[in-house]
Amino acid sequence: MKTTEDIKIEYVDINLLKPFPGNPRDFDQKGKSDLKQSLRQYGWTSPLLINMAPGREYITLSGNMRLECAIEMKLKEVPCVKVVIDDPEKERNLLLRMNVLNGSWNMELLRDFDIETVLAAGFKEFELAGIWDDSLETSEDDFDVEKELEKIKVPKTKPGEIYALGNHIIGCGDSTDAKFVKEVLNA
Repeated sequence: MKTTEDIKIEYVDINLLKPFPGNPRDFDQKGKSDLKQSLRQYGWTSPLLINMAPGREYITLSGNMRLECAIEMKLKEVPCVKVVIDDPEKERNLLLRMNVLNGSWNMELLRDFDIETVLAAGFKEFELAGIWDDSLETSEDDFDVEKELEKIKVPKTKPGEIYALGNHIIGCGDSTDAKFVKEVLNA
């Protein structure tokens, strides 16, 4: 069994590196933009894992998105850890495992982080919704919806209007109208 003393990080010419053919992991533009920002801000905190088996030299097993970002950033070389995996099935298995065995989040501990920091790190708002839900209790009051609606003589909003409320966007319109929904989502 090899130990961590056997692991060597080497800087490899980016022109030698190849993305994994048929990599099933998607890279959206926002994810790539966030990763590039992180690479600029913090540098390379995790090297690529590349295969050096004969016939498979320089194929990226872990870090395909980092490789794509490095190419777009016109870097000359990137840090890599070299492994030799002769069996194509084991190679494919490792590729998948490197992308799904990332653990899970302890939401109680994540709650202690500033929300803006968590969002800037790449979390989506819907992923975080459950963190604070249990502390947001509501209680019944004497609010009468029907009575309040009767008070509205002339609505102040007009169909098609879109408003920004802090980090949120709200639109007055028909949610079954695809054009309107796109306008709200792109606002």
